[in-house]
Amino acid sequence: MWPTRGASGSAAAATKRGWRTPAAPSSTIRRSPPCRSRRRRTAASRTAPPHGRSRTPSPRGRRTSRDPDAGGGAERSPFFRRYVTSMTPFFRTLSAVLLSLAAFSCSRNEPVTVVPDPVPGTASITPIASYSIGTHVAEPSGIVHHPGRNALLVVSDSHPEVVELSFTGTFLSAVSTVSADLEGVALSRTADSIYVVEERTRSVVTYSANGTKLSSFTADVSTLPNNGLEGITVGADGNLFVLNEKAPGMILEFTRQGTEVRRMTLTYALDYSGLFYDGTADCLWVVSDESKKVMKLSMTGALIKEWLLPFTKGEGITIVRDTMYIVNDADAKLYVFTAPH
Repeated sequence: MWPTRGASGSAAAATKRGWRTPAAPSSTIRRSPPCRSRRRRTAASRTAPPHGRSRTPSPRGRRTSRDPDAGGGAERSPFFRRYVTSMTPFFRTLSAVLLSLAAFSCSRNEPVTVVPDPVPGTASITPIASYSIGTHVAEPSGIVHHPGRNALLVVSDSHPEVVELSFTGTFLSAVSTVSADLEGVALSRTADSIYVVEERTRSVVTYSANGTKLSSFTADVSTLPNNGLEGITVGADGNLFVLNEKAPGMILEFTRQGTEVRRMTLTYALDYSGLFYDGTADCLWVVSDESKKVMKLSMTGALIKEWLLPFTKGEGITIVRDTMYIVNDADAKLYVFTAPH
């Protein structure tokens, strides 16, 4: 059932490169003052301007773009001015649309979450042991106890399999799956089915003990691909509790058939990376990677108590009697703690 496996600068330089320098203006060209040229115009020319264009005299002393002698750059045609005038509303509208889209994108993908600081005097917990499991499970992301086999089941987001380890991290066996990007694992109440969550697809998949895929459903959570499902556990009645990492952070409850029962929003940490149901105390345990802490929650999602961890990247959590196990994604280790109360 559980098969085993083995372990420049000058003008000359500019000309040489192909660049043309502008010719210096000739000092021999004499230009008539604009007022003199206007005096020589006939009455007919004033009443019938060329091409039928209307001419509005400029205020005295003001330089206009029609008077090349007045300086101020190249002459601008009426068509150019009409084009700029007609396009101004378009560019204003375009800018408003782009700003609105940017604001919407930021508010949708990265909502602002106010996370309270740890309560002063929050206790820290220290591991009593740690075991390297990277040879068998690189980047471990989920863990659960299998009482029937008296072992730990661990999954990784880098390998599509469920690995069985001893309590000291020794490899025992593995079952391959067709799932990828595994972030959490749980065992049914009868221990005959294994549940895993896929982060990017937001899927909950059920497998038999030998790795046969039985069913799957998708959790309706709108979030970024890498902020998806991170943990799963089975409650006392067999319902599934699924953990969403952040944006938003929440716990969703489903029936075994995939019908959503409820959802509980979490505001106690920067992210949430592992979930475990404690049948003895009838509560939920959650580990946070970024906030470096473990939280004990009621079944309604209320915070009961929290403890600080000595590391980040805690990705999976389970409790066996009075011992708590947490797998670390960064150093691929299994950390052992005395379960806090």
